[in-house]
Amino acid sequence: MTSCNCTNYVIDPWEIPPCGTGVLTLTTVLPDVAEETPVELAADVLFEGLEDRVQVVVYAEVAPEVPAVVDFGRVAPGGASLTRAVRLHFCAEPSVITRIDSDDPAVAASVVEQASTPGGDGLIEVTLSPPSIPGTFLAALQIKVADPDRPLLEVPVRVTVAPYIEARPGTLLLGTVLAGEQHGYSMRLASTKDQVFDVTGVQCNVSGLECRASPVGVERTEYLLQATFTAPEVYGTISGTVEVTTSQEECPSVIIPVYGVCVHTVANGVREF
Repeated sequence: MTSCNCTNYVIDPWEIPPCGTGVLTLTTVLPDVAEETPVELAADVLFEGLEDRVQVVVYAEVAPEVPAVVDFGRVAPGGASLTRAVRLHFCAEPSVITRIDSDDPAVAASVVEQASTPGGDGLIEVTLSPPSIPGTFLAALQIKVADPDRPLLEVPVRVTVAPYIEARPGTLLLGTVLAGEQHGYSMRLASTKDQVFDVTGVQCNVSGLECRASPVGVERTEYLLQATFTAPEVYGTISGTVEVTTSQEECPSVIIPVYGVCVHTVANGVREF
């Protein structure tokens, strides 16, 4: 009895003499995966006239032939080139990489090591020149191997380019506040390229919220944004934005979302939403 219908078995011989041996062969179709996936096969072997059974369990890690994505994470705009080593798993037979193309000039790749044996890995190095425009970018590498029957292997490449100036954290969370109460908050505003900039103004469109910015140190690459919020006599969700204008041409303003909830108290002191 096998653990699933996708697993087949063969026993040779079916009749095992005393002190003899038999061979149990389990076969299955492994999944076509985008990222490493654990696989477990199990079979219970029952014998005529015996209550005991033999349980066989096989474990495996199925590795993708190519990674689901090469993610460079979050980088500064227009920064220095970055490289990542990426392994390619040619499980069936060694495949010689003959060419690697990219659909974006900011991404390139070269072969570091070819797979030399069946089940061996090839190693490539992916180089990224970070774009200068903030946002999330996707590119694709097309890998050609010597086997003419194999299609191109495609490897996505992703990078998130931070804005020139960003708030840390990116959202001003007021939390749950009682009407009429006053609360203080602070966050930082920093240049992701360590460039000097000036804060020329701070505007809030949330009633009861006041903000001011002051430089951290003399370098003026980072500012402390301090906010004071006096909860109005309202009932429900509070939302809006804080706009910080700067002297940097590449990032003239930073928009910071603001969220919160204002509640009242009832006679027994319980907060009411």
